[in-house]
Amino acid sequence: MSIGTQPLAERLAASFGDQVRTPRAVAGGAPLPVVRPPDEAALGELFAFGRAEGLRLLPIGAGTKIDRTPAPAGLDLLVDTRALAEVIAFEPGDGTLTAGGGAPMD
Repeated sequence: MSIGTQPLAERLAASFGDQVRTPRAVAGGAPLPVVRPPDEAALGELFAFGRAEGLRLLPIGAGTKIDRTPAPAGLDLLVDTRALAEVIAFEPGDGTLTAGGGAPMD
């Protein structure tokens, strides 16, 4: 799926449009592209894109600590999971909760 020598930011914009956000700096590194998929289907498409392109993706949630933690070597793309914050199931009897990857802990 690689599009010649077109820069990653352009390939992301062509494939994911308004899901692409402002690049974010990771501690000790240059700013990286950020994509915020709106649902699980879009997340799957992003993972497939990353696999086809040979990219290393990092889910960041809200990214509140991303500027304090050194990035893994060779990181290419940040995945903002905040749109995936739905509560899927709650079992009050045993206190278990299943939620999307972007659900805040509070």
